[in-house]
Amino acid sequence: MVARSLAARRARVVDRTVVELFCPAPPGTVLLAVGGYGRRQLSPGSDVDLLLVHDGAHVERPRAAFEAVLYPLWDAHLRVGHALRTVDECRALATDRVDALTALLTARRLSGSTRLFRAVQGVASSLIEAHRAGFVDALAEWRMQRELRAGRVGDRIEPDLKEALGGMRDLQLLHWLSIGDGTFAAADEGFRAAMRTGLLDHVEARWAKQAWSFLLLVREALQRVTGDAGNRLSAASQDAVAVALGYEDEDSGEGPAWPRADALLRDLAVASRRAELTTAAALDRSRRGERVGRAGDADPRPLLAARGALEAGAHPARAAVSSSRPARPARPWSPQEADAFVELLAAGDRGSEWLAVLDAVDALAPLLPPWLAVRGRPQRDPFHTYPVDVHLLRTAAELARLLHRPDEPFAARAVTAVDDARVLLLGGLLHDIGKIGRRDHVRLGVELATSVIGRMGIAGTAAGDVLFLVAEHLLLSDTATRRDLQDEDLVVRAAATIGDPRRLAMLYLLTMADARATGPHAVSQWRLGLIRELVAKVQRAFGAGLMDADRGAALRDQERALRGALESAEPQATERFLEDVPPAYLSWAQPSDAQEHVKLLIPPPARGEVRMARRAGRIEGTHLVTVAAVDRVGLLADLAGAFALARYSILSAQAFTTESGIALDVFEVRTVTGDDPDVARWKRLEDQLALVGTSPPFDDVARRIGRLREEHRARRSPAPIEVRVDAGVSAFSTVIEVSAPDRLGLLFDLTRTFAAHGLDVHAARVATYGPRVIDVFYVTAADGEPVRDTGGLEEVKRGLVAAAEG
Repeated sequence: MVARSLAARRARVVDRTVVELFCPAPPGTVLLAVGGYGRRQLSPGSDVDLLLVHDGAHVERPRAAFEAVLYPLWDAHLRVGHALRTVDECRALATDRVDALTALLTARRLSGSTRLFRAVQGVASSLIEAHRAGFVDALAEWRMQRELRAGRVGDRIEPDLKEALGGMRDLQLLHWLSIGDGTFAAADEGFRAAMRTGLLDHVEARWAKQAWSFLLLVREALQRVTGDAGNRLSAASQDAVAVALGYEDEDSGEGPAWPRADALLRDLAVASRRAELTTAAALDRSRRGERVGRAGDADPRPLLAARGALEAGAHPARAAVSSSRPARPARPWSPQEADAFVELLAAGDRGSEWLAVLDAVDALAPLLPPWLAVRGRPQRDPFHTYPVDVHLLRTAAELARLLHRPDEPFAARAVTAVDDARVLLLGGLLHDIGKIGRRDHVRLGVELATSVIGRMGIAGTAAGDVLFLVAEHLLLSDTATRRDLQDEDLVVRAAATIGDPRRLAMLYLLTMADARATGPHAVSQWRLGLIRELVAKVQRAFGAGLMDADRGAALRDQERALRGALESAEPQATERFLEDVPPAYLSWAQPSDAQEHVKLLIPPPARGEVRMARRAGRIEGTHLVTVAAVDRVGLLADLAGAFALARYSILSAQAFTTESGIALDVFEVRTVTGDDPDVARWKRLEDQLALVGTSPPFDDVARRIGRLREEHRARRSPAPIEVRVDAGVSAFSTVIEVSAPDRLGLLFDLTRTFAAHGLDVHAARVATYGPRVIDVFYVTAADGEPVRDTGGLEEVKRGLVAAAEG
């Protein structure tokens, strides 16, 4: 109301000025206000559009009179649109261009000939009456072009308030559709006229009026804030516009937080979507020659009514919204309602359009209470194009499309593994339901989805699958784009989380649909290629027996145990630690280990830094020493050399590499002499470890270890030296097993051999059995792939034998 009043007041001020400048009007002329000025809708940055119509007898006098108006307006820095035409020229232009015709529909006489004004009105009326169908078709085509250019107000983070669907042009279209008898009314009268003629029902007319007032108000504030004539509500201006309109941050203490700029976009989305639906309904009725009918005997349950309309082939734009009845407050669903909801989701875009209708009439939120918190909520990141609710509907529609017409080989194979489409569609609709501006959206999403599917009556395996999709919808995309796909433990961890090929197939389809419904940045070929590579590797892990349901359950149980042991640690450090350590660590570690190791890994050590922790070993006289450092080729050899130089024998070792590239190596050691180390001996080890990365070349370390070995010469074991390569144990690493007599510095000699051949020890299991050791190494080539060069492997084997022989 305020915006309309201000706009009309501006128009009256300009009217007085223009009339004074034009007075006296030359004979045979009429000066008209057209466009927004003609409708008395002048925002701070609006154009003052003038049309001077003359009879063609004396063109020079009208031109001079027109210039007498234009130059003072330009000098006053007003934006002035102007045209000088005869009635016939108006007719010719309006015949060719729908925007010229609609401009005539807004014409308002300021000064001059009443006869010419009526002639202009007659041009518009006669063209519409003679070509009603063509006029309506032209408006529909123009509307479609606007959608291609500007999109929809309710779908955009930075909407165009004027040109986008659901914006001011859409509502003006209602006014033009209602004109058929030469009556030219103001916008509000146009909405009432559209209702009187049956183009709108009373709810739609009310929506149109409310949306028009709100759009005027927002544009008024926008142009005041920015100081220009723009209609695009940019992200940079939204907070200031919200403040100007009296918005405040919303936080009930129980519900979600709505920053004031987000609350503004939410209200704008709701109003504009209703306006868009209203305009589409009126346009469709006008093209068909139909009018709003009675509600009839439609099913009073919204979901069933929507399904019935969908099955009957009705288009959502033809729904008389006043006949739709809001759902009752939140309650358990009937089986028929649950079936209808899934069928709407399975119908893809057409079903999503009907769900949008239900949302517009406030029938969806009572069925899905969490929906209100995501309705119109903007996603302010570089990836997402749409608000949360639109993104969820688009994701479900993309899933329906993939299920019916998979368009790439991975999707086609995945579809064959889906045994319950209902699960996948519900997972798609609910995957981001937790994006309500507070807490971790995935964890909150699982809680909210649990309540939704419980109300729907979804239980058992189906419920578990839906919640799995909500909880893990980011797993494939985040892992593929943020982690090293050559890391076998990474793939095994993903396989353990997913559990089986069936869930992998559903998760892949959801990942693809989610990306397509997000925006162009999420569907780059690079990103999709990485996701497919990860899926292929996880599938291989399932096929090779590297992961099955039992192992996955065991890993999850172990993770829960470690999490319980870390309750006293800072929560973010706990989460980061458990996400970073590999599955092999989860299988090996005890809760007491995790309490110690989290301090070594979080925050991660800097390059060149070596951290150490120690405690008593499992056997009397032994000690467990854990070392953390940035991983690199040759690191394990450096560490083994440091232990040898400090005169410690390594009885066993577990070497792990975290997803962030930190080596966490656990050594069970005892002194070479078998006595208990004193403070000085531990200090010597700490000093040697501190030199790792800056220590002399391997040859110098080897000579020093050789001299120590002479001092502590032990009887040589007769155990044979055996080196075995197994390429079948791991799909991602080459496994090399070395069996040899134990001696001081053996691990150093073996691991420096790997480093000399450019091989990275990704994981190691070192065990001493009396005088004999059996060491197993998982190694990769420089490119992170398993070693495939047969000749090179033979050289490595010979080098390991020579190193073991000493």
